[in-house]
Amino acid sequence: MMNFDNAYKKPLCRFSVEQENGVQQAFDCAEALYLAAEQERYRTLSRTEMAAFLDAAAVLQTEEGLIPLVIDKNMPSDCRVDLYYHPSYAAAAAAIYAWQTMREIFDEARTAFFKNLLHGCTGRGLRDHGLDADSGQRRNLILLAKADVKAFVEENGNLCAEFTALVQDTIQMFERDIARAKQNHTSMVEMGMWPVPITAELEQVVAAYHGKTHTLFVYGTLMQGQPAHDLLKDAAYSRRYTLYDHTMVDLGAYPGIVQKKNEAVLGEVYFVSPEMMAEMDRYEDEGNLYLRREVWVKSEQGSLRAEAYLYNKGTQGCLESSCWQPKHEEEVWYACYGSNLSEERFRCYVQGGVAPNGKRYYGCNDTTLWKESYWTDYRGRLYFGNESPSWDYGGVAFYDPAGYEPVLFRLYRITRNQLHDIMRQEGASANWYGHQFLLGMGKDNLPVYTLISSTTRPQKAPSPNYLEVIRTALEKEAGLKPKEVKRYLDKALNA
Repeated sequence: MMNFDNAYKKPLCRFSVEQENGVQQAFDCAEALYLAAEQERYRTLSRTEMAAFLDAAAVLQTEEGLIPLVIDKNMPSDCRVDLYYHPSYAAAAAAIYAWQTMREIFDEARTAFFKNLLHGCTGRGLRDHGLDADSGQRRNLILLAKADVKAFVEENGNLCAEFTALVQDTIQMFERDIARAKQNHTSMVEMGMWPVPITAELEQVVAAYHGKTHTLFVYGTLMQGQPAHDLLKDAAYSRRYTLYDHTMVDLGAYPGIVQKKNEAVLGEVYFVSPEMMAEMDRYEDEGNLYLRREVWVKSEQGSLRAEAYLYNKGTQGCLESSCWQPKHEEEVWYACYGSNLSEERFRCYVQGGVAPNGKRYYGCNDTTLWKESYWTDYRGRLYFGNESPSWDYGGVAFYDPAGYEPVLFRLYRITRNQLHDIMRQEGASANWYGHQFLLGMGKDNLPVYTLISSTTRPQKAPSPNYLEVIRTALEKEAGLKPKEVKRYLDKALNA
């Protein structure tokens, strides 16, 4: 694929469908140009280079204002997005930047080209194609926001009135959607093959439009209540997010994160300006102690592409965790998947007493019952393993986060202190339930933890009594039908 670092410096050309690999070369060129626009590579162009790029684009421009890299009347709509519209959006971003920083290069011909280009960009309402139409619109708006499209349309609204109206009306619609979701304590949802929450993406687009074009995931001393949080005083806070397939290492006065499969890190997301991002680079010693890398983070309001600082030194001997200096009184969701699906049994873990299997539990130091509970599912694998003396030496439930099946959980709202006490009662060794695994974010933006073993356990069928506790909870407390429960448990028994 064409190197996007130099995409704006290499002459644009049109490829032919008759040319060998012509269409593939066009796709590669279009992708490289679009990625270069997202990385704002046009900012590195000199006036001469910018003028040369605009002139080359003008040669390819059609009457409708677009810059197609292949001309084919029979081209399907999704290919037109990639080969007609994406190059046009990338060219528009460069031209918007140039208009505001090197206006002197815009003679009459380049101005006419620019106006026509902006008109062409309105053809699809900045949307992509099919299921990606709306998500593409959000991505395209961020691409333009990085070129400071807000200042451009506010100062030059009459240059292309259709483009100005499209951008401003779309942003205002997003702002209304965000306000409505906040007022109703819900999330905006996009319907495709399944509902997808998108409030987070809408917030990201609006923040980018207003100059905060970087999305930063922080997890240590920059978080709320931590010593360096004041460095983010001018940033826009989003909410807590989970970063998967990474783990946190305790480095003493501060933490770091490194990649690690099937682990997760709890942090916060902020929308920051380019100037603040530069300050963050200096604070984190980017390029030496830490490396700034793009990651995907997730919350109950949706997923985001963000930037995070990954630790760049050795971590041997460092303790791992999912969050930095947690407050023990802080509330969390404890996600149960075995016998604690039963409310009666779980009450013994909190307040003490004799559980249905005859075992006495001493309870938590704080015996306050959970404030709320609800049912949900997470991807993974439910299986039965080990030998439990408490359950006639049969197997008990274990959760494997590496699986892909839906596993049912009951979430209880408790404190971190209570979670630690429950883990000790469950068995805090590595072969039982000694690992607090971060599943993600739950209701009210609180982290969700479950207890798992550090390694996959030897499988063993559970006792009838143990299985009956789970079956009863799923039927009478979760409201599942007997056939659904049987199908669910049979899958775990045969895992």
